Amino acid sequence: MLADRMGLPLPGGWGNIGFLVLACLLALGFVFPLLLDLSPYRMGSELLQAPSWNPLSAPLLGTDDLGRDMFARLVYGARCSLGIGFVVVTVSLVVGVGLGLLAGVYGGWLDTLIMRLVDLLMCLPSILLAIVIVAVLGSGLGNAIVAVTIIGIPRFVRVVRAVAIQEMQKTYVTAAFASGSSRLRVLCTEVLPNCVPPVIVQAALGFSDAILEIAALGFLGLGAKPPVAEWGAMLADARPFIESHPLLVVMPGVCILLTVLSFNLVGDALRDRLDPKMERQ
Repeated sequence: MLADRMGLPLPGGWGNIGFLVLACLLALGFVFPLLLDLSPYRMGSELLQAPSWNPLSAPLLGTDDLGRDMFARLVYGARCSLGIGFVVVTVSLVVGVGLGLLAGVYGGWLDTLIMRLVDLLMCLPSILLAIVIVAVLGSGLGNAIVAVTIIGIPRFVRVVRAVAIQEMQKTYVTAAFASGSSRLRVLCTEVLPNCVPPVIVQAALGFSDAILEIAALGFLGLGAKPPVAEWGAMLADARPFIESHPLLVVMPGVCILLTVLSFNLVGDALRDRLDPKMERQ
C-alpha cells in the first residue's frame, strides 16, 4: 500500500515541475563539475565582467569583483547548499524520529521531558535561535550546520509523536501487546512504518528550511566564510554592487528562490499523495 502511494508521477503539475527543477539543480551541482573545468576560486584579470552569450570567449555569467567565474561559483554553491541540506535533514530526521517515537510510545515522564525540551527550542523563531546557537558556538559553516540541525529536530519530534500516539490506540497494537510483544518490538514493527509518510513530507519541507536558514546565516556573516562558494555568502559579498552590477545579487538570490520553491512544491505534492484524505479530495 505504501509503495503504491509513493508511486510516480505525483499528482498535479506543480509537484512534477518542482521535481524537474530539483533534478536540474542536482545535475548542475554534482554533474557539471565532472564534465567542465570549473573553478569557483580562480581569479582573473577581468573584474565585474558582464555575462556573455559566448562562453568560449568569456565567462557565461560574467565575473565578480575579484574576477572569479560567477557560473562556476553558482554551480559549486548548488553543491554546497544541497549537500548541507541533505546532512541537516538526515541528522534531524534520525534524532527527531527517535525522540518522537520514545515520547509517543513510552509516554510518562519521558514524554514530558522530551516535549518540554522541544517547547524550549520552539519558543523562539528558528532563525533567531540559529543565530543564538552560532553566537555561542562561534561563526563558521560547521557551527551553522549544527545550529540549523538543532532547530530542525523539533519538527520531526512533534510529527512522529502525534502519529505514534494515534497508532498506540489502534486495535492492532493492542493485539500485538496481547500476543506478548514488547513495547520496543511494537515500536519498531508496528508504529514506525506508519510514521514514514508524514516523515517523508516533513523531510522535503525541511530541505527548503535548511537551505534558507544556511543562506541567511551566510548572508549575516555567521555561516560560510569567503572564499567558500555558498549562495548566502555570495549575496553578502555582492551587496556593495547592488546598484552598479545588480546581476551579482540577482543570480544567487534566484538560485535560493528556485531551490526553496521547488522543495516546497515537492513537499506539498508528497503530502497530497501520501495523505489518504487529501488523495480522496
